[in-house]
Parts: sequence; C-alpha cells; structure tokens
Amino acid sequence: MRWILTLISFCAQAEVSRRRIDPSCPDADLGELCDEDCFEKWIKCKDGCLSSSCERQCAGEWTDCYRACPCDELCPNGCENCANPICSCKSPENDPYFKQCLKEARGRLDDCFESCATNNTCYDGCYDVFEDEKSFCPCMEKCPMGCSCDCGFKCQTHVTVLCQGRTDISALPNFSYLISADGSFKISILSGCKIINTEIQLVNSFDAVYGSLATVSAGTESVILCRGRSADCESFNGEKSQSISSTQINHERSCMVEFENAPMIIGSYSPTSNRVEILTSSGWQDTTPHPRQIYSHTCLSVSNGVLTISGILKDDNVWFYTKNVYLLRDDQWAKVGVLQSVYGLASSIHFGDYFLVFDGVQTRNVERALWDGQNITSSMIINKHEGDCYRPIIFESDPDSCIEGCDDFCYY
Repeated sequence: MRWILTLISFCAQAEVSRRRIDPSCPDADLGELCDEDCFEKWIKCKDGCLSSSCERQCAGEWTDCYRACPCDELCPNGCENCANPICSCKSPENDPYFKQCLKEARGRLDDCFESCATNNTCYDGCYDVFEDEKSFCPCMEKCPMGCSCDCGFKCQTHVTVLCQGRTDISALPNFSYLISADGSFKISILSGCKIINTEIQLVNSFDAVYGSLATVSAGTESVILCRGRSADCESFNGEKSQSISSTQINHERSCMVEFENAPMIIGSYSPTSNRVEILTSSGWQDTTPHPRQIYSHTCLSVSNGVLTISGILKDDNVWFYTKNVYLLRDDQWAKVGVLQSVYGLASSIHFGDYFLVFDGVQTRNVERALWDGQNITSSMIINKHEGDCYRPIIFESDPDSCIEGCDDFCYY
C-alpha cells in the first residue's frame, strides 16, 4: 500500500510540473510542448522498469529533460539563447534540417510525377505520399520536437568537401560536395558559396602535399603550419602570420594534430622517420615515437589521445600502404583497428562515436568507422570521390549549405 501511495503522489507531482510554464514567457507554447514530451518519455521509461533504481534513473532523466525546455529553469527567456532542438521549430522555414527534409521529399515527388505519364490518379497518389512524408519532417505534425525526435528523417551531421584541382592534370579535377555522415545523402555539385582571397600572405609558401597543419584552440585560436620540405613553421591567427620555432627534423608528408592544447607532428617521408614532436614553450620537443616509420597518413584528436589513420609504412626497406589505425594514449601507441580501404594524403574528421576518412590520392574512397573510445568496432565505405585530391578540405556544415546561387562552385 505504501508503494502505491508513493507512486500516486509522484505522478501527482508530475502532473503539476507539466502545467508550470509561465504563460507570459515568449515561447510558452513550445515550452508546453517540450514539457509534455519529457513527461511522456518519463512514463514510457518508468513503465519499462523492474526496480526502484531504474525508476529513480527515469525520474532523473525526466528532470533533466524538462529543465532544458524553453521557459523552464535552463531557458527562462524561452528560445532566447536556448539550445533545445524544439527551438528550431519557432521558425521551421529557417531550420536547415526541416529544409533538407522537405527538399528530399520534393525530389521524390518529382521522380514520382515523372513516372506517372498522363495518369492523373497517379499524380494524386504521388502528392498524397509527399504530404505524408512532409508530416514526418522536423517541426511538422508527426515530429513536433524538431530534430530531438526519431521521426524517420535522419537529423545527422553533414560534411562539406572541397578540392581545388589542377587544370594540367585530369586526375586532379575541381570538385566539391555535401555529404551526410552515413553517406545516404550527397549533392555532387555545390553552388552559392565563394572562397574569397583575403590578400593575407603566409611567411613561407605552403604545399598540402609536403606540409602539415593543425588548428590549436589554446588561448587565441590559431593555425600552426610546418612546411615539411624544411623545418620552418609559422602560426596564423586569421589576420597575420608569424614564424615560430622550427621542428627538429623536416616532417615531410606527415600529419599534425592538436593534443593536450598543443600541436603534435607525426612521422616523415624525408627523412624517413617515426619521430613525433610536440610544440612546447621552449620549442618542438620529442615525445613517444610512432611504432612504425610512416608518412602520407592522416591523424585525429580523440578523447585523451591521438589516432593515425592509414598512410604508408616502411618494412624491410619496402614502402607499402596500410589499413591500420594506431592510437597514442598514456604515452603508448597501440594498433586499434583496420579499415576497409587504404588512404594516402587523406583528411579525416571525428564526431563522437565515429569518424570519417576522405581519401586523397589512393582509392578516392570515403569511409565511416565506428569508434568506441578504445577500438574501431566496424567500418564501411560510404562514397567515392570524382578524382584524386591532395588533403581534401572538410568541415561540418548545415545540410542546406551552398546549394543555391551560381551554376558551378568556383574558386576565387
């Protein structure tokens, strides 16, 4: 009986919490919707529990959920400076995921229309399907919470890929595209964006084939560049560039990554080396060497460590491409996985429990690898480039980036 009374009391408190949104709050309607969604999730979670500890965990998750709603504790001014995904539904026409979902639904509608010929009933059916698909888009009837709900449309990370080719080499074309993190969506040509020459110059010339760079966020964000063909390095803060300490050796065709708020440079083609250097207040210093002589690899910062991905290794005076991935953590290197493909002069980007590798000049593949913090658990090829590209430029972007405007993507 005590357990029943306690549960009834707890549910009564829950009912009260659902109605405490201040109606004068600018986004009270979204706050009410968010609070109701949190409550429904709590009920579903609690109903699946078989222990009091499980119920307490559900209650804690429920509390965290409604506190982050517009007009509640963490967002007292409604959607102003509120990170809750439902706030994108305040103006869904400006939400990149809603626009992307609608664009994909319209594309399927056009394909359906083309298959109808002169069958008017078919046209009506196409439009009915379109209306149903649209209702599942973020902020619409069947997905009112924006991208916080599982609505059928994948509100996933998108990456923009840019490659400036060479007119004298057909295998190195200009290409650019936007791709979803699972490879299910790709725009082969981007338009509407420009790369503008700032007229700012580096201290030394830089070639992506031979040199390496990394963005370092400690203090003022800056880009550290080392030429590779020489030991010269410099720091660029977005406005000007200045020379900094030189590396102890030339790290040609190596990779650079931020590690513990400092740039780290790994390996070299010429001279052949497995040396790893990190920039300190007293200059570049040696740290734990890579287990193999390596070059043309890509590298990533992960939680408390660094990954080197693919590239070329040396064994018995023979160079060969590898699919191996190595992890540096606690001053020790270890092999932590094998990819589906090999990569040379590639670029990579990390998003929590997975990372993407975009090839440079070997296979032209794009691979997604699942990462559990310790090892690669699986991987798959999700795309293939139109041509070779030395160290492709990649960055996270909204799904509707640069898809309107001029006819072709141009470099300025």
